[in-house]
Amino acid sequence: MVRLAIIDAVTNLIINDQIIPQEDFDNEFMEIFLKYSLEGLPKKILITDGHMTYPPIIERICMKQQLCIFHIIKNHHDKSYKIINKIQRRIKSLETKIDKNEERILRIKNKSKGINEKRRSIKDITRQNRIKTRKKLEKQQDNSEETYPKKEKNYKTKKA
Repeated sequence: MVRLAIIDAVTNLIINDQIIPQEDFDNEFMEIFLKYSLEGLPKKILITDGHMTYPPIIERICMKQQLCIFHIIKNHHDKSYKIINKIQRRIKSLETKIDKNEERILRIKNKSKGINEKRRSIKDITRQNRIKTRKKLEKQQDNSEETYPKKEKNYKTKKA
């Protein structure tokens, strides 16, 4: 729905006010609405919301156009807010991605801690096994020396 309103800027009285379906709003309808509403009234300046349909129509009905300050500010804010909202949505999206990546990093760190602990425990077990094996071998060697004492070789040297 589109609301069309003509208000006298001097007296602040409503001259014409209509609500029409969006599909009926075109240049032809706007021109008919303005000509009908302003018929028999002194015409100097038409203050508009800045819609693009007005300039050619206002020129044909021999008036000057002034843009409504409220609508200028509103249109400016609407554009600004669209940009700001887009940036805020992007920031939120990136913050969400950062949070997810931080969670992934923590999970990977925790996994690596677990892997490093397993590696340490494997190294410890391997070291302990080596120590046990070394001790067994030393015992076996000690036992074999007791059972089979080493023969000392006496080397005789020739006297010259």
